[in-house]
Amino acid sequence: MSLDILESVKRVSQSSEFRGKLSESYFCSAITFLSPGKPIDYWDLNYYNPKRCDISHIRVSGDALEMKSVDKPLKKEEPKEIDIKTIQTNVEELMSAAIEIGAAHGTSSAQKVFISLYSESAAIWAINFILAGMRIFQVKIDARDGRIIDSKLHDFLKKEISAQ
Repeated sequence: MSLDILESVKRVSQSSEFRGKLSESYFCSAITFLSPGKPIDYWDLNYYNPKRCDISHIRVSGDALEMKSVDKPLKKEEPKEIDIKTIQTNVEELMSAAIEIGAAHGTSSAQKVFISLYSESAAIWAINFILAGMRIFQVKIDARDGRIIDSKLHDFLKKEISAQ
């Protein structure tokens, strides 16, 4: 069974170790890598502190919580807060939908899957299938209702992107 994102965020917020460290921070994104057909066994959760302008990266796995690093954001814009109460939690259903959409692009032969949760105007799941031949198939899904926003095949050898 895959590690649940909501449970992971809850574990961090209830941790006495992290409560003080993250007191002025908010949840802004999450990522994980997995092999196709395997459950999610960790989430890297990211918390932005607007006063310090930094992001704390916390890995949640099994029974462990680990501070990985504290870094400056990669983008100049301040990351948007994710209201975890609005997130559709069934990542397995989202993965199935993404696989179905990507079947024509060979997602069944994916080497790895990269899943991220981030916020633009609302929270978005991005499911990226890393395929053979320097190709990535990406499906963006509205995290609130599971609606497919977009899907694209990135072919780095051909230097082109095909939208679906």
